Amino acid sequence: MGEHMGRIALAAVVLGLVACTGGCVVAGDDDDDTVGDDDDDDSIGAVCGNGTCQTGESAASCPADCAGAPECSVNEPNSCSGETICHNTECVSAFGRTYTLAINTGTISQFNADGDTWDAVGGAPDTFVEVYLNDAEIFTTGVADDTLTPQWFDTSGAVVIPAGSALGIYVYDEDVAAPDFVFGCELDSLTADFLRYGYVPCAVASSSIDLLFTAN
Repeated sequence: MGEHMGRIALAAVVLGLVACTGGCVVAGDDDDDTVGDDDDDDSIGAVCGNGTCQTGESAASCPADCAGAPECSVNEPNSCSGETICHNTECVSAFGRTYTLAINTGTISQFNADGDTWDAVGGAPDTFVEVYLNDAEIFTTGVADDTLTPQWFDTSGAVVIPAGSALGIYVYDEDVAAPDFVFGCELDSLTADFLRYGYVPCAVASSSIDLLFTAN
């Protein structure tokens, strides 16, 4: 992967891990914040300790209200934290387990880095994607012919992801002589945040793809 470093703009991803939005209520507050009280605004958020397991609460975050409830939900990535992901309603280790990787669709810029069309006759690129984990190629898509909006819908086999893994995503234009590099992204360390949310976005200028992860 190192040979591509000079040509790659690393996608910056900000994952907003917000524990409580729209206002938080602390059990025992002097204000009368009882959920369901006609005198109060019930949109202010879940109240831990009121005896009801509400949206945003889990067995991990509020055992008093949610004993016996699922520990987490894959639809709420923040229901797990740290080095864990939600799998089968349980927060489990994100690393040292197998994942299936997928790349479905993408968008490719109209012109290459030199401002020229991808093909000599003005056609769109014939793109494919290679994915590397710790400098080893683990997944390659098929070729999406002559399009700026490729659709691959390709999946990998089972891939074990260790903690601290380096990730590389590279898109190429297949040509007769040799593939031309289109764009790519590299991560020095794949964090549990990406695995919890289930994807790594890769975007450079007007080109983009998402690498999807599903825990097995």
